[in-house]
Amino acid sequence: MWQTLLSKQKKLDDFISSTKNLEIQNVEEKRDLLILSLMVELGELANETKCFKYWSNSQPSEKKVILEEYVDVLHFLLSLGIELEFKDLPDFDDGSFTDNKELSAIFLNLYSSINNLRTNFSVESYIKCFNEFMIIGSKLDFTQEEIYESYIVKNAVNVRRQENGY
Repeated sequence: MWQTLLSKQKKLDDFISSTKNLEIQNVEEKRDLLILSLMVELGELANETKCFKYWSNSQPSEKKVILEEYVDVLHFLLSLGIELEFKDLPDFDDGSFTDNKELSAIFLNLYSSINNLRTNFSVESYIKCFNEFMIIGSKLDFTQEEIYESYIVKNAVNVRRQENGY
């Protein structure tokens, strides 16, 4: 499953690189932009879950909306894996990523791990981020199939956007 998603993401990333006049000066700058994009998308996901809004009575967004935001995070996470030339994400059994912490604490852990990935761009740091991302998915009751299908749909949308000059 993950190899398919990595392949689709690489194709999209390559298409963007070949059709856009990207003014990224060096590899580190590109990584920083990907990491910032990942953090922004992660914030959008947290906002839809409302897990940190202890002052509010509002309910989380619909599962479909949260899943779309989750997949947006996945796009940037996969792109970072591609930058690391990482190809060995294992398939997982639904429920294999668990944590007893509150969802907001897991978000904070992932932010910390993403920052660590920025300063220590390594496979080990990447795997830690990926695992924490999967724990969030598990906490949100997403199945492997839901994640895969939603990614495929959103990737097609992203490809169309790029083809239409997004």
